[in-house]
Amino acid sequence: IVADTVPEREALVCGEARLTYAELEQRANRLAHFLAAQGIGAGDKVGLYLHNCNEYLEGMLACFKVRAVPVNVNFRYVDEELSYIFNNADMAGCIHHREFVPHIAAVRAASPHLKTLIAVDDGTAFDPATIGAIGYEQALAQVEALRGEIQAIAAETKASAQSGGFGPSSFDPSAFRMKLNMRIEQALVPTMSEDQRKTYERWKKGRETTRSAAVWVL
Repeated sequence: IVADTVPEREALVCGEARLTYAELEQRANRLAHFLAAQGIGAGDKVGLYLHNCNEYLEGMLACFKVRAVPVNVNFRYVDEELSYIFNNADMAGCIHHREFVPHIAAVRAASPHLKTLIAVDDGTAFDPATIGAIGYEQALAQVEALRGEIQAIAAETKASAQSGGFGPSSFDPSAFRMKLNMRIEQALVPTMSEDQRKTYERWKKGRETTRSAAVWVL
């Protein structure tokens, strides 16, 4: 509601980072979609293993959007404490600064539930790929790229439906969503890499067919 009412008002200031309510909402939405695409949803725990930063708040909001549970992870934890909280919470994902890559690597094998890792750049040289993590901005960019493709297909599908005799006043959202999902399956899925296809299938799993793709545009 706030983002819709005062979208250009400054919402967050952290060091040099400044975000308006609209920007904060947009970034949190993109992250929420990425988490959902990894199969993270209601009741799942997501660690926030971060120093103070705008990504901490974005991560917390994203968790709320997918009904996941954000878990603060103290950056002072030693490996034994880190392993305990990962396992005690059955943590499914973790958003972390890159400097913590070695600590996560040390306990990863003993944390079977931890599947999704998202690394926030902090200027350190540690490589997130060594623990299978994706860069934070890369995760957001993937969502935006797919969202753009789906929006284009949605616009084309809607225009086609309306030109076929279904005007705006009689437009059926349910029929549109079903047709949209069919178009997405036909146009996007065949072009996806194996990893992208697996992510897409995880995203769809457990959701109604009429909602699986449409949530990106409606």
